[in-house]
Amino acid sequence: MIQKVFKNKKIIEADSSDSSDKREIFNYKVTTTKGDILWVPHDENNTDYQDILKWVAAGNTIEE
Repeated sequence: MIQKVFKNKKIIEADSSDSSDKREIFNYKVTTTKGDILWVPHDENNTDYQDILKWVAAGNTIEE
């Protein structure tokens, strides 16, 4: 069961001289009620991400 979810955004640069090589990566840091920590990618095909969406739909809030 999910206890808390934090949104984590990283900007990845392949080459600092070319700004077109920058991309944003979104992951979610999930803390379960058992205290386990999961890093979940923002990917609709990922079942852990689907669980996050259900958790939010149930009225919970993702923290920044």
